[in-house]
Amino acid sequence: MSSASGFFEIPEEFRTLTERGIEHSFQAYESFRDAASDTAERFEKPARAINSALVDANKKAFSAADEGMKASFELATDLARATSVQEAMMLQTKYMQSQMMRFGEVASAMAEMATRMSVGATPQNKSE
Repeated sequence: MSSASGFFEIPEEFRTLTERGIEHSFQAYESFRDAASDTAERFEKPARAINSALVDANKKAFSAADEGMKASFELATDLARATSVQEAMMLQTKYMQSQMMRFGEVASAMAEMATRMSVGATPQNKSE
């Protein structure tokens, strides 16, 4: 060896091999990153659909409870004003019929929201 600097010189082949290794590692990283990004995107859409359906279900449940309470207070007021047992029975029957219809509507709406959540939770193809 003629000089001290030649002793510490890194051979060209080693540098080339190192650069290729870094390039391959970077390409592997990019592939992993893209796959992870695709996976995250696949879960985002169903998560948004489920979240939206849950918000809708919560609003519907609150609205149904509010309507039910208002109807109950209205019945109580009407019963307090009733002048006969027959009128009170008629009011009670009318109330029960309206509540059963409303319950059916709410149950149907909740079933529809549950279907939306289950469909929204199903993983979709990337092409959609």
